[in-house]
Amino acid sequence: MVLLLDSAGTLRDAMPYEEAQLGGGGRPLMRSDAAHCGGAANQHLWTEGMSPFRQHLPPTAAQSGWSDEAVLAEAQRPGRLVPRGPGMLDWYLGQTFDPVTARAARAWVGGVPADLQWTSDSVANLTWQMRDEAPGPLLEVASPVSLGPLRGCGPGSAAQMFTGDFIRAPSRGDVQVTGALPDPVFGDPSRPDEAFALTNVSNRPLDLGPWSFGGARLRRQTILQPDSEVWLAAPQFEEWPGMSNAGGSMPFSLPLGTVVGEMAWDPCDHDMPSHVGSGMGLARSPRPGSDWQTAGPQAIENDEPLAFRGFGCSHGAGGEITGLDLYLNRHIGLLPSLDWTLEGVVGSAELTRLPGRSKVVRLHWEGMHENLAWPAGLSLCAGWGGTEYACTAAQCPVVGVDTPPPCLRVAEMMWNAHAEGAEFVELVNCGMVPLDISGLQASNAATSFPSDWKTWCPSDASLVLLPGDVAAFGICSKWMGNGLPEKGTARWTAENWRTLNDREGQLSIRLPASSTEALDHVEWHPGLEGPWWWSEDGWSWVRTGQGAQDWSPSLDRGSPGRRQGLSVANACAQGVSAMVNQNGDTWGIQWHLPQAGGMIEVRMVDWPGGELVHRTVLEDALTEGSWTLPTAGQPWPLRSAGQVLCDVRWWAGTCRGRKVWRIPFRKVE
Repeated sequence: MVLLLDSAGTLRDAMPYEEAQLGGGGRPLMRSDAAHCGGAANQHLWTEGMSPFRQHLPPTAAQSGWSDEAVLAEAQRPGRLVPRGPGMLDWYLGQTFDPVTARAARAWVGGVPADLQWTSDSVANLTWQMRDEAPGPLLEVASPVSLGPLRGCGPGSAAQMFTGDFIRAPSRGDVQVTGALPDPVFGDPSRPDEAFALTNVSNRPLDLGPWSFGGARLRRQTILQPDSEVWLAAPQFEEWPGMSNAGGSMPFSLPLGTVVGEMAWDPCDHDMPSHVGSGMGLARSPRPGSDWQTAGPQAIENDEPLAFRGFGCSHGAGGEITGLDLYLNRHIGLLPSLDWTLEGVVGSAELTRLPGRSKVVRLHWEGMHENLAWPAGLSLCAGWGGTEYACTAAQCPVVGVDTPPPCLRVAEMMWNAHAEGAEFVELVNCGMVPLDISGLQASNAATSFPSDWKTWCPSDASLVLLPGDVAAFGICSKWMGNGLPEKGTARWTAENWRTLNDREGQLSIRLPASSTEALDHVEWHPGLEGPWWWSEDGWSWVRTGQGAQDWSPSLDRGSPGRRQGLSVANACAQGVSAMVNQNGDTWGIQWHLPQAGGMIEVRMVDWPGGELVHRTVLEDALTEGSWTLPTAGQPWPLRSAGQVLCDVRWWAGTCRGRKVWRIPFRKVE
């Protein structure tokens, strides 16, 4: 701002400017109307043929008719007054204000003098003491606001006043984030800016004006009615911090710093990779704890229940356990306040958030080393409302003592995924003690140079696998195994994921903290074939031995993050059981179904050849019964190692089930 002062130091004139107004520089900035002060609405750039010393300017140079009356009318539009809390108010004038008038302006709120501070040349910030004699709290009654005098720089300009009313609504209440668009498409006419949506689930209106959105403030008063949603875009804010396309979080807080909510987002919150960067935002229901889905298309997955994806153990310099890190399958900022239950822990645990990790919390309590050090351990649960709970067991590895070498093997892989981004590698702790896989690296190069190793698990984040536990890694945890019915919760987004070759390839894994040598190495090639029910596209493989090429198609197409062999119990999951005689050359089933009239199908498949050698359909089955394969003690004409997959499916009303047994049979010599 260029100021003009007289000999007494009184401000007589002023000309503010911004870099954007200069058009790259090289041309003078002139007043369109020389009788008024130099605000942005009264300025233009000099062009060729127009002398800056001419008293009369052509009509084309004049800006839109700036006047005191226009500013006054614009400033009193609804929404220009933004309450920031008790005794605080921002007034957006709508146009660049006369800088000389701004120096001389005074303010009152309901007759109470207010301190006036200009945060910009068009925004006035007012603060005042609350009125004790008011008939009700100032937050709930209409109060006139005065700001003045308003005048121009021309001789004889009359002073005017801004007068208006505002109603202050409560700013505390239950608000849920229900939409997010961190990566809009440039030039999209429908939604070209970063934005997010809030839903008021309270039973009263809420004023979002006092809220700080990661340091940003709304430019207009925004009243959110009960059970209503509002989309807020970047141009509606002052000092908008931006929403990173790579994921992040944004806290919502009141003027005194009380955090009232948080928004967290990540590219992996989309249902599939093709939606990332497509201009489609994220959406979730106002129900606390619900998960993100891609806005618009039908969601691929329904909300999974709240669950622990895993845990980690932080250690001090002396090897003592200093914290238990718990990984949840939800953004912490989208969850209500959780209730914690720790088995055998005396006293309360201290809960903290880890910066930059939106799905991790850390617990600390006195005596936690004795509770968690192997082979001790404890069980803990977290939830809310008494109905939705997630539980896990935690045991931490002991550091600083002699421990056996780590045993970490590839247990399952999907290298030819049907859906983009759904490939994964599942690892299992094959040792007898807990294993911390922080710093885990993988390489798919034939000869691994140091640059070929890609980090899957950050070295500064602890992730512990108990003996027999698994962890599945892929480009995004949500995309792994799209459409597979047996997914588990232990799915992890690899920090640096390199796509697996669909036809043939190899993979090595290592833990640099223990050794630079590979802990396991696997290979795959086009010669791997499966039985009749197997599909080359979208089917995972499980390890059957110690060799690099010991693979077999998984029985359930794939189960990333879930131990093989676990079954999901339901009302009739145990309806059918197997019967095998002592010689192992005959086989049968017996059943207990909830109602008669059902159907049972038995398929016998040569394994691993895949040839169907027998099929029986039992119709109108009774509630109880048995059936024996009519072999009469004769061997089956099997061409392979003498094993048969016995695949049994049954239907009885609403009861449905399926079981598969692998039975040894004598083969023809």
